[in-house]
This record gives sequence, structure tokens and C-alpha cells, in this order.
Amino acid sequence: MSRKEDENLMVVAAVEGYSFKHNMASKDAFDLLARYNVLNLIRSQYDTLHTQGLDENVSFAEDVIKFRSQCMSHLALFHGSNIDFDSMENKYVYKGQDITIDVVMKIEKITRIVTERENSDFDNVYRDFLESKTYAALQNPESLMWAESEEFIVDEYYREREN
Repeated sequence: MSRKEDENLMVVAAVEGYSFKHNMASKDAFDLLARYNVLNLIRSQYDTLHTQGLDENVSFAEDVIKFRSQCMSHLALFHGSNIDFDSMENKYVYKGQDITIDVVMKIEKITRIVTERENSDFDNVYRDFLESKTYAALQNPESLMWAESEEFIVDEYYREREN
């Protein structure tokens, strides 16, 4: 994976993890993180965050939103791993197996494919994908959409958009 792909994976993990932890729709989590510029901050803090587990992106997002919502005029980008937080593990489970990382990586890859095909911005494509029935099926482990290839899911997404 390239650095840009890793950065996008970290963004997807933050959105998916934040939505799970706070029991909200992924598109709402995306909008919240975008409003507080968390998506760009995650990318800009790649050198630090990529050495941590994907759950750290959720904690980082929470820290940024907390500070920014308190109307701080300047944000000191300090992030430590000593903050308690619930794990993103087991957001997606199929027959007792945690498939969360598989689904998160698939979402990043699908979004990247559409972004490249349409010569568009990753965040805009990701936000649009979050509102699709294809994404909803991917979120439901019982649908087995997560087991399909990225190309198949992209084709399903395009078919949905045509209708």
C-alpha cells in the first residue's frame, strides 16, 4: 500500500470506529469528523498514527473534537496512547469471527477504485458511498457482501447509482 492509501485506510477506520463507538450512522460520523477537520488531521499526523493500532484514530478523533468543540482557538496536536477508549474490534462479526479489519480495508479499496475511475476526491466519494444501499449491505455481515471482491462491490455500487 502507498502512503496515500494508508492515510485513507486510517480515515475509514476512524469513521467506522467512531460511528461504532458512539452508536451513530457512519455518514453522520463522517460529517462530524469532516466538520472538525479530523480527516485532514489524521492524514497530516500519519507519521505518528500509522505506528499505532487503527483504534488510535478513533481516540485521536475524539480528542480533536473535544478540544475543538470547547472553542479552543489553537489545537496542540498531542496524542498519547494512555487514554482509555472502547475498542473498535468486533464492529463486524460473522459466525463469531471478527471481520472488522477486512470490512474497513474493503471500504477503503472500493472508495479508492471509484475515486480513480472518476478522478475525484477520496473524501467526497467515501461520503457518497456511505449513503448507498451497497454500503449498507457491506455493513451487514449476514449479507456476505464483505466476502465479494472489491470490483464486484464497485459494480454493484454503480448499478445502484444508475437506478
